[in-house]
Amino acid sequence: MPDVSAVAEMLPGFNNTTWYGLLAPAGTPAPIVNRVNEPDPLFRVEPARQSGCQP
Repeated sequence: MPDVSAVAEMLPGFNNTTWYGLLAPAGTPAPIVNRVNEPDPLFRVEPARQSGCQP
């Protein structure tokens, strides 16, 4: 779409931050919760941002 401006061009200083969460019902078995909380080797975070990532 060549005639559409980028958000950063329209709103100087614009910063888009996204986070994802995973919910499970109360009583979810501990092995499942533990597996979900394990680090995923395919999920890469910039080292400067790793300190802000918490389970």
